Amino acid sequence: MSRLLYRGHHIDLRLQGPDDLPTLFEWAVDPAFAFFQPQQSWAYPTLEAMATRQQWLAHFEPPIEIGIVIEHAPSHIPIGAVLLSALDHHNGKGELSLYLARGRGTRCTWEALHAAIDGSFTLLGLDKLIFQVLADNAAAHGPLTRFSVCREGVLRGEIRGEDGQRHDVWRYGLLKTEWPTCPLADWLRRVAPLREKENPA
Repeated sequence: MSRLLYRGHHIDLRLQGPDDLPTLFEWAVDPAFAFFQPQQSWAYPTLEAMATRQQWLAHFEPPIEIGIVIEHAPSHIPIGAVLLSALDHHNGKGELSLYLARGRGTRCTWEALHAAIDGSFTLLGLDKLIFQVLADNAAAHGPLTRFSVCREGVLRGEIRGEDGQRHDVWRYGLLKTEWPTCPLADWLRRVAPLREKENPA
């Protein structure tokens, strides 16, 4: 698989590599990282711990986790990340998370989300995407609830926060069969259309 997964109008998506770890670690220790993966904000006490985990993950084939870097297309500067985790290839499902260090709420955000969802279904062949969002993360709930992505349930006390308290997580699910006619897909096609597929090499 090419390291460049998608060349877009505003962003490019490429597979995460070892050289990205310092930037990813800097984001991971930022409290705002809870917008992306709340349990990972404190999962990596050191850069070395993050590197060790990445080396361990590299042994799985097919992969159980795929890290993707979002680059600002004009400048090629990393501005965020997509994570496909808990990949279950037998059942064709995985969890998708999106984090923007810069450019949140802009067309960079929406094109990255559009490309990540579409690529999960078309390139990876997944049949279902799962989104897990902290109950009080209104910014992440907004697009999912507003555009009718199915809320499948509440995972009570799922995550222990840095404050020592347990926090609920809302789980959403999107099926591949729902995606073409999903209101979220229709909105993303209008505000952040994908560039026609081309050979990125």
